[in-house]
Amino acid sequence: LLAGLEKVFGQRDWPPIVMMHLFSLGCLIVTYRLVRLRFPQWVAIAVTACTAMNSWFLELTNEIRDDVPFLFGMLLALYGWERLRVTLGASRDATSSSTQHLAAPLAERVPLDEASSQDHARASQATRLNVGARDLLAPLAILLVGLAVAALMRPTFWILAIAWLVACVWGMVTGPQRKFYAICFALLVAVWLVVMAVDPRVSGFSPLGGGYERDARQAIANVGGKLAENLPAMLGDGLAYGFFGQKWAPGLTQVMNLAA
Repeated sequence: LLAGLEKVFGQRDWPPIVMMHLFSLGCLIVTYRLVRLRFPQWVAIAVTACTAMNSWFLELTNEIRDDVPFLFGMLLALYGWERLRVTLGASRDATSSSTQHLAAPLAERVPLDEASSQDHARASQATRLNVGARDLLAPLAILLVGLAVAALMRPTFWILAIAWLVACVWGMVTGPQRKFYAICFALLVAVWLVVMAVDPRVSGFSPLGGGYERDARQAIANVGGKLAENLPAMLGDGLAYGFFGQKWAPGLTQVMNLAA
């Protein structure tokens, strides 16, 4: 991404700086839209404002690193995930409502003349067709773009991909929205295959051949030492700044982090 900016604009400082701030603004917009899907507007505004004022978020916004672009891709993917879930849920509810009416005992059904019954059937069919064709396009496109941006910002994508994989497998096993989880699983695999095939940093289709992946393998080989080093840091500064935007009193910081 930085190489592309340099080829287009030359060796100038302002293009990557502007790009980072646009990614940061995108994070706030998507945060608001994502929270607004499930919560009242005041909650979405409060969460977005707290994100914008988080000291770590502000610091990373002013650094030319992959943290904020990855965050944007992840949030965009989760926004597409949630919109797809809502859309497929609406389709399932419409189908279930129509089926329940037809399956109800005659004495319990709302009386419908023949014309009204035909209108009801046409409306149910139209709802399913509209949801299946038109309303799925935007969530799927958002989800794909978000996953692609996150995947290009390696190596943190591996954490998102593993969590996504576990959630999809669990959802396909337990239900009830197996179709939704199957679609999300297929999209993740498709994006991963494409990125690994075209990304020059991993030497062709060699998913574990990049420098980040070599470092990760070395860290896994020394997992005991890494846990002893990283766990206190996470329960001290890391999670406090990432989740709350601040540290608390000595001792209270660790308690708040464990609660989070």
